[in-house]
Amino acid sequence: MGEMVREEILRRVKKAEVFSIIIDTTTDVSNLEQFSLVLRFVNEEGQTEERLVAMKEVPDSTGFKYNLDWTTKLCAQSYDGAASMQGQYFGPRSYVQEKNPNAIYIWCFAHILNLVVVDTCDKYSNIRNFFGDVQQLITYMRAKKRTAIFLEQQIKCYPSERPCRMKNFSTTRWTSHDRALSAITMVDVCAKKLSELRNEQSLNDLITKTKYFVNEIGLVECELPNIRSRRRKLLPGEIVSDKVITNPYEKFKIEVYYVVLDQVNTSIISRFEGARDILSNLSLLTFDRLKATREGTEIPQDNFIAFMNWIPNLTLDNLKMEYTIFASSFINLYNGIHFSSINSNKDLIIDSENETKYDSDSSNEIDSNEET
Repeated sequence: MGEMVREEILRRVKKAEVFSIIIDTTTDVSNLEQFSLVLRFVNEEGQTEERLVAMKEVPDSTGFKYNLDWTTKLCAQSYDGAASMQGQYFGPRSYVQEKNPNAIYIWCFAHILNLVVVDTCDKYSNIRNFFGDVQQLITYMRAKKRTAIFLEQQIKCYPSERPCRMKNFSTTRWTSHDRALSAITMVDVCAKKLSELRNEQSLNDLITKTKYFVNEIGLVECELPNIRSRRRKLLPGEIVSDKVITNPYEKFKIEVYYVVLDQVNTSIISRFEGARDILSNLSLLTFDRLKATREGTEIPQDNFIAFMNWIPNLTLDNLKMEYTIFASSFINLYNGIHFSSINSNKDLIIDSENETKYDSDSSNEIDSNEET
């Protein structure tokens, strides 16, 4: 049965001619690397389909046995954000693009945003130590006896709520449910906002909110611990003084706050930069871009160039003209549809008046024709 379904999927893919692939790997409970291959294509009805065609161990995951002409028909490829998968010089991405330069690479934004978080957490030793301590606390509390006590206390303190269990940290897809990934403009907004946060006022606001939160939940320590001044003896001939930051807030600002903001900003810009060209073309189908084109905004010169590789007889100027006509027609159609006001009394009165007017005009026209 499974083979019959796979054959039907492959038949549809071959009939569609152009397709894209989505590849991901994961380790199962037996520590075997499992490989999943998903094909994305447009069917005969013009609908986009995504179909899983393979779930194999990595040594048997080449995909050649499915007889797909990926060297000429593959238009896009997508993997997770790992460097081993998306490497520009090594890995599946480089191998596929070497055989098929038209197979553009699509980033997995859930993995990329997760890697931004990972880069930030690994940048500063205190952050690594903090998450390490939290993980050790979770491991300690997840013991059977302590888990039972923890659940009993939850039921006792919060009888109307569902008991929760402590979960280990996930190393991937920490932010996979963030809807902000749907728009590349959010990346620019985040980068700008992070740059604006790099000042004394933002730091003071953060410290104030943190102290309020600490006092609200009843923690004992609400101030950063004082730093002991440790000085070392100067060596013979050494004239450089040993400057030690003794102010805990100044140390937090320099070694944590600014470091984290700079790292997040750098990671966001570097990891999302490669997707701008692709999303620039996709943005042509958004409502704002269609509206701007109708109002006279020029189409960027580098748009639609990727289509030339797949449609040899396509003229770029004609395609831009067709897009301009489509934008104007779409906005006119959108403005002419008002579903929310169809049943309003005001519209009914106006329609009745217009109908009477049209009837009067028609009768006058008939009378004039009869006189003639």
